[in-house]
Amino acid sequence: MPKVQFLGRVLPSAVVVSIQGMPTVNWESPDIGLKMSFTIRIDNSSIRVERDVTRFVASDAVHLYMRGFDLARAAVDLASFSTGNGFSVVLDTFINPDGVQSPIVARDESLSALCTAFSTDPARQKDFNEVLRIVITEPPLFMVLNDLITAITFPRYAAVNCARAVEGLRHLIAAPGTPPPQAWAQFRQDLRAEETYLKLITECSAAPRRGDHTHIPGQVITEITRRAWTIMNRFLEFRKRGNKPLPASEFPPLR
Repeated sequence: MPKVQFLGRVLPSAVVVSIQGMPTVNWESPDIGLKMSFTIRIDNSSIRVERDVTRFVASDAVHLYMRGFDLARAAVDLASFSTGNGFSVVLDTFINPDGVQSPIVARDESLSALCTAFSTDPARQKDFNEVLRIVITEPPLFMVLNDLITAITFPRYAAVNCARAVEGLRHLIAAPGTPPPQAWAQFRQDLRAEETYLKLITECSAAPRRGDHTHIPGQVITEITRRAWTIMNRFLEFRKRGNKPLPASEFPPLR
């Protein structure tokens, strides 16, 4: 069977974590029919996740990463619980069955095209600075933004984080105390987003927000993230335009 590995570390480095004798874990991904056998070693805060897989193709890497991260995080979370330390897990190196190492970067390049409100391109520095001023002066907004970035950094939390981000933006648009039905109506009108477009985001998060972590297919998570990204971009355009409803000539309805 092919063998792949992920390497990483436990942070902060000031506290050394070692967990010995962890059992091998067998796992099957229902999305792609891939069977995996995981062995995790944590020694002096260095993490090595080894797994035997029934096959290996490049497109399987994200599934392998997610499962490996989940298991390493579970072990480290137990260490956190028993010691009262807030540990974090980073897996930053992938080794394929041929022994070739490559860095791991949490990335969905398709999302870049959805960000039109600003850019990190030096030619658009003015736009970036304008949006930065908006974000850093509104703490609830930079918390919402962080929810979205966490959604792509840790896909396991994408459904909940994307829904929380969208609901957070709704609170930022509506006046305090506005009943939810009226707040959602204003939100949809100002950002030109139809109810059906938002429902996928909010409804898919209902189960995990209530503690039911039933599997959500990867393609659904991808679509939820894409829609939440689009809504955030429109909200930033809304703020840049002095909190005025977005014009139909530039922003067609999101359906």
